[in-house]
Amino acid sequence: MAQKEWKREEMKQNQGRTEQNQRKKVQKKTGYRAVLAASMFLIAASAALSACKKSPAAETTAQTQAAEETEGAVSTALGAADRVLEENGMLYLKYRTEIRSLSKETGEMKTLCQFDTGDENSTFWVYGGGLYFDRIQAESGSTQGTELYGLYRLDLESGVEEHLADLTDQPSVLYASKNRLYVKGYNMNVIYMLDENGKTAGELSPSDTIYGEIPAGCSELFNGILPYYMEQFGYMPVQNETCLVIADVDGSHPREISDITNTSSVLFAKDAFFALLRDGNGNTQCYRYEVSDPEKRTLLYETAENISLVQYQDGYLYLMENQASQISTGKFSFKRIAADAKADAAANAAEAQNALFTVEEEPGMTNDFSMYGNFYVTGNQAYCQQFKDYGVYLGEKTLDDAAGGEVTLLEPVLFQSPIRELGHVEAQSETLKSADGSRELGSVYAERLVFDGEGDAVEAMNQTMQELQASVLSAARTDSMNLDTEMSIDTAESDGSEEETLPQEADAAQPVYSMALTIDGDDAITYLDDHYVCVRADGYEYTGGAHGTPFRQYFVFDRETGARLSLSDVVENPVEELQAKVGAAFRELAEKTNFAFESPEDLEHTVADGISYESPFYLSETGVVFYYAPYEIASYAEGFPEVTIPYSELEMRIELSK
Repeated sequence: MAQKEWKREEMKQNQGRTEQNQRKKVQKKTGYRAVLAASMFLIAASAALSACKKSPAAETTAQTQAAEETEGAVSTALGAADRVLEENGMLYLKYRTEIRSLSKETGEMKTLCQFDTGDENSTFWVYGGGLYFDRIQAESGSTQGTELYGLYRLDLESGVEEHLADLTDQPSVLYASKNRLYVKGYNMNVIYMLDENGKTAGELSPSDTIYGEIPAGCSELFNGILPYYMEQFGYMPVQNETCLVIADVDGSHPREISDITNTSSVLFAKDAFFALLRDGNGNTQCYRYEVSDPEKRTLLYETAENISLVQYQDGYLYLMENQASQISTGKFSFKRIAADAKADAAANAAEAQNALFTVEEEPGMTNDFSMYGNFYVTGNQAYCQQFKDYGVYLGEKTLDDAAGGEVTLLEPVLFQSPIRELGHVEAQSETLKSADGSRELGSVYAERLVFDGEGDAVEAMNQTMQELQASVLSAARTDSMNLDTEMSIDTAESDGSEEETLPQEADAAQPVYSMALTIDGDDAITYLDDHYVCVRADGYEYTGGAHGTPFRQYFVFDRETGARLSLSDVVENPVEELQAKVGAAFRELAEKTNFAFESPEDLEHTVADGISYESPFYLSETGVVFYYAPYEIASYAEGFPEVTIPYSELEMRIELSK
C-alpha cells in the first residue's frame, strides 16, 4: 500500500519502526466515539460489578453498630458527576482538569479544584459541606505510567483540602450519604464511615450495608451506584446474568425485565424508568416502564438516529442525539419529550424536531465536547456546553425558549484553545471513490493550522502545514484504491475466478477505508512563546479489522523565520549523550511500569541505539519529549510511549522563555 509522502521521510529517518494504534489519549476522538457508540447502539449487556473489597476491621460487629448509631442525613445532591450535580442552589460540574461551582442565583462560577499537569480526576460528589473527589497522580520521580490513586475532601467553606485515603484503583463513581462514602471502581467497591468532620473513619463490609440486601443471583449495575438509586428513588435496580432486575428497597420481590439486556441504556427516576431498545429495522425505541408494574411499558419515542438518555425532570425526558463522525466534526442535539404515562409517541416525534441545544464541533475543536456536554435542567433553566472562537463555554437558556431562543454564554470560559492566539484551523474532506467512480470506498478528513498575520515567516509556516494536509489527502486517495484492489484480488481468488474485479454482489458493500488528520484544540499546541511554537498533528487511518492505525507528527517552528526546527537545531548535546539520557529514561519507565516488549535493560539498549538527531521529538513546558509510535517498543494499549528530558539537563541552542 502506498505510503504517505511525509511518512516516508519519517520512515527513512527511523528504520525499524512499525505502525500501531492506541485509544487512551492518542486519538481521543476515535476512542470517545467508540465508547459513546457502544452505549447508543446498545450492542451488549453491561458486565457485572467486580467483587466487593473487604477489610478485616470492617467486618467487626462493634464497628457496624457504631456506624448505625452515627448515621447522618441522606444526600441532598442530585445528578451525576459526568454531567452536573445540584445541591442547595449550587451546580457542580467538571470540565477537563477543573471542578467548578455555579450559583443558580447569581451566575457566579468558581474553580473549586484544579488538577496539575500529570494529575487526573475521574469523579466527585458533594455532601455535608465537602467536595469529595479522587486524584490520580504519577508517582514522584517517574516519567510516565506509575499511578497513585487517592481520595480527597475539599471543605467548601474554608477551602482546605485533605487527603482521606489511598485507593487501589481508579474509581468510577463516588456517593456520600448517611455519613457513608461509597467508592466504586472496576475492581473496587469500598464503603467508608464518615465522622462528624466528614473524614473517613474506617471501612464497612459491603455485606453489612445495602449491598447485603441484593437478591441472590444479582449484582449491582455497571453504571451508577446502588445507594443513590435506592435512597433517591425508593427501589433497587440490579441485574442478573441476562437482564435488568427491579426489587423493593429491601431486596424483596425481584422482577426480571427480560427485554432490557443492556442496563447501561436505562435511566432511572422515582416512579418509572426509561430504556432504549432496538427494533428489527435498526431503529431506536424509547420506552417508559412503571416501577409498580414493570411489565407495563409505554412507547415514548422512535428514531433512526443515535440517541442516549441524559436526564428526567418534571415529566420530561431529555435525550442527546449524536451525529458524531468517526473522522470529522460532529453534531450533538439535546431534545426533550413528554415522558409521563400518557405521553404520545407521535406528538413526541413532532416535539423532537426542535432542539433545546445544538452543539456543532468545528475544525480544531473535534475532541473538546465532553460526553454529555455538562447538560442539565433545573427548574426553568437548562445548561449545556457551547463553542465560540476556539473556546468552550457553559451555555444557559430558559425552557420557555426550548424551540430556539438565545443562549447566554457564562463566564469564565471552561477552556480556551491556544489556537485562537495563533490563527485558525481549516479542514478539507473528500468521499473516496473507486477508479471508475462507481463505488464509494471511504472518506478522508484533514485539518491544517493557518497562522494569522503577514510576512515570510507566517507564509513559510502556513506552507508547511498546507503540505501536510495535501499529503494526507493524496495518501488517502492512493491507499483507498490500493486497498480496494487488494480486496478485489482476494475476493476473486476466493471465488476461484481469474478476474481481478469485485463480484457483482460486492458492489454494494459498505465503505471500509477512512483517514483523518486533526489539529485538535486540546493538545494541538504543546509549547508556545513569542519566538517558538510546537504544533501537534494527530492522524488515524482505518483499513478494516478491529482497529486502525494512529500516526502523529510534531512541528517545531521558529516564529521569527518560519523555519521548521530539527532536534539538532534545538539542542547541541552530542548524539551519544542524548542516547544515554533517553535510553536511561525509558529504562526507568519500564522498570516502574513494565510497559515494553523487552526487559528494561534490553529496552535501554534498543532505544539508545536508535536515538539520533532525526528522532521524533517535541517541546513541552518542561523539556524535550522523545516518543515512539504504538507497536514500536510496546503493545497497542500503551499508545505513544514517551519520556521527557528536562531542559535543565540539556544544552539548548535556542532560548525558550518557559
